[in-house]
Amino acid sequence: PNLSGAAIDSDRPLVKTLHDARLVWVADMPIGSGRGGGLTRGNFAMFPHTWNTLWASGFGGPSMADGKVFLYAPMPDLEAIKNDPKLARNPYYRLGAKPGHFANELGHHRECVMAFDAQTGTVLWQYLGQPGHVVGSDGKGGRASSPCYYQGHVFVRMGGSIISLDAKTGKRIWSIGGFGLKGAPGDASVTQIGGTLIVARSMKGGWQTVGLSPKDGSTIWSHDFVGGGGSQQTWPGNSIPGLYRENGKEYAVMGRST
Repeated sequence: PNLSGAAIDSDRPLVKTLHDARLVWVADMPIGSGRGGGLTRGNFAMFPHTWNTLWASGFGGPSMADGKVFLYAPMPDLEAIKNDPKLARNPYYRLGAKPGHFANELGHHRECVMAFDAQTGTVLWQYLGQPGHVVGSDGKGGRASSPCYYQGHVFVRMGGSIISLDAKTGKRIWSIGGFGLKGAPGDASVTQIGGTLIVARSMKGGWQTVGLSPKDGSTIWSHDFVGGGGSQQTWPGNSIPGLYRENGKEYAVMGRST
């Protein structure tokens, strides 16, 4: 949580060995693995079905705050799939395969942010993006878009925008465009440092890092060729900013290429 690669102190004691670890809960909905290209299990899922061919979900991880777990992942748009005339012509569907298996084949996904109860795994709310195909990854890596929690709000990159959601209800507070995931840095997650939301995006000739206001998404500052590929470089960066504290002030530490 401090963007240092290390855990923070906790009131709850950690297990001494992995043999002491116990499974507490499993969320009651299937979520794609995010592996590029998908690890298909066949149209009839001969072992537990997890919609694992949803390669666009990347490697974004869950965030936990206020007793909730927040997660971004594309989900099959089941309504669009069922209404697609191509589905009825699919021999596997006609033999009984579930519609969700054909999300990639038919190009029907909806980006989704979910909140789970951290104690039970119960789904508390879902925020669904606009219908349509989800812009995915280049290759096997996928795109990491981990939700960012700050002062009762969840900030996430989805649908070409940065959105702010109420952490209790999932209601959208604001949305600002111009931050598409296509060609975005490998880790396209929103980061909060010093009360500012930090995110990288592509620009002509390279990459740009932008600081946004958590209140309304307005731009506070921006720096060209910082946080991703440098001048005349088209490849993305693969890391979020580091956090450095000194004398009670927080600083964002990022790579720069010239």
